[in-house]
Amino acid sequence: MTKDRQSVRPDITGQCTLSPDEALDLAVQLHQAGRLSEAKGIYEAVLTANPAHASALHFLGVLYHQRAESDRAVGLLRDALAIRPDYADAYNNLGNVLNEKGDHRGAAEAYRAVIRLEPRNAAAWNNLGVALKTQHLLGDALAALRRSVQIAPDIVDAHFNVGNMLEAMGRRHEAASAYQRAIALAPEHADAHFRLGKVLASIGKPDEALSEYHRAAELDTGHAGAECNIGHALQRKGLFADAVAAYDRALGIDGTSQQAMEGKARALCREGHLQRAAAVVREWIRLAPENPVPRHLLAAITGEDVPERAADLYIKRVFDQFAETFEEHLERLAYRAPRLIAAAIAARLRPEGSLAVLDAGCGTGLCGPLLRPFASRLIGVDLSSGMIERARGREIYDDVVEAELTHWLLMQPPESYDMVACADTLCYFGDLHQVLGGMRHVLRRGGLLVFTVESAEASAATTAGFRIHPHGRYSHTGAHVAAAIAASGIDLLQMEGQILRLEGGTPVNGLVITGLRD
Repeated sequence: MTKDRQSVRPDITGQCTLSPDEALDLAVQLHQAGRLSEAKGIYEAVLTANPAHASALHFLGVLYHQRAESDRAVGLLRDALAIRPDYADAYNNLGNVLNEKGDHRGAAEAYRAVIRLEPRNAAAWNNLGVALKTQHLLGDALAALRRSVQIAPDIVDAHFNVGNMLEAMGRRHEAASAYQRAIALAPEHADAHFRLGKVLASIGKPDEALSEYHRAAELDTGHAGAECNIGHALQRKGLFADAVAAYDRALGIDGTSQQAMEGKARALCREGHLQRAAAVVREWIRLAPENPVPRHLLAAITGEDVPERAADLYIKRVFDQFAETFEEHLERLAYRAPRLIAAAIAARLRPEGSLAVLDAGCGTGLCGPLLRPFASRLIGVDLSSGMIERARGREIYDDVVEAELTHWLLMQPPESYDMVACADTLCYFGDLHQVLGGMRHVLRRGGLLVFTVESAEASAATTAGFRIHPHGRYSHTGAHVAAAIAASGIDLLQMEGQILRLEGGTPVNGLVITGLRD
């Protein structure tokens, strides 16, 4: 750095006269010690003596960012770079500020400028990967992060970010390995233990996942997410009282955690403590009145103001959040509905690939491969954008549509499908008359309808032919199903009792219904 011969006499130095570079060194020491006001005064004094002092502009920009004045910070950092276009540290900090401001594209360009100046700057490659991930450029982001790890294998955050990236790409076994490498370098990295736990849970290793959640909670006693996930893991093991205790710990850390409130309410329901569960949900509604999930759960728990079907926002919220781990979850529940649907179809039709087929409530597309052999045209429709994205990724469907099912059906041209299949979607409907009427509307004469519902015994709780359960789903009596099919103008061919899946280790009884459009 070229020495400037002009002197600086900042207030902090009393009568001592310092060169700009000596004053800058003092300011940096104060800055690092958290004495921002004093450091700011010296940076400004340096710049009064020499307005083109790039380092003073740079550090003052960093200071303004720390004071949440990011626009001013960006201006100062750009001024520093106009004076010194080869100032790699200024480019890196410019990228950091732009990234936090939400200008991820600008941040990526700043990090690329660092890399052009210093191709082996591992931190810049890591930062570039993070910025690219926020732009959903996952392949480029992963390549940048892996370059960081190649250059400097001991950068913990790079391994952790590689794990995040692989997890986002659905490559969970590789993600687990990346988190394990981060933990090997930094055994007390609580978030790495937490993320590893989530990945292990998603690949069917619940006990190992629980151990990682506990380790994360031990390392960071303020980690509400770890306590929540401990609750989820214990609830899946049927240890509901222990799960409630974990959710209470999470709420002790973050009293507004909706995840903890939902988990606690569901665990209390499983223990049979419906009044306590309702109290939790009412508090949740008070804190988040715009959230449709607690309103639906309160109706399910209390049996009061039960809607005829689950609200659109409830479905979207639940399944958008659930989409990433949906299939792994169903696999743990021994989910059978798609195979039962396929068997009912195969009993009536040959897979000649000639039909227009609708997968009504397609979810992630589990039925798609089973329906495709019958279809010349296969369309899926679902209300959850997260589910639709995964169904589209299967490349099985000719088209997938995000829409509320009943409304969409009634807006389609009449008699446009030869077959409608609907696996485990009508458990979010109470009264089935309108939705079955929509299915009849799109079916051609002689068209086949196959669907499943959870079965309910006729009782005082099912005087309407259906009931809602504390978990939020509906079950239906066979009489209600038969009446709704008859009213829609569909001939009932078969109604067969089957086990659809397990719930807490207990079989969930259902009905597989086959009908023919008259």
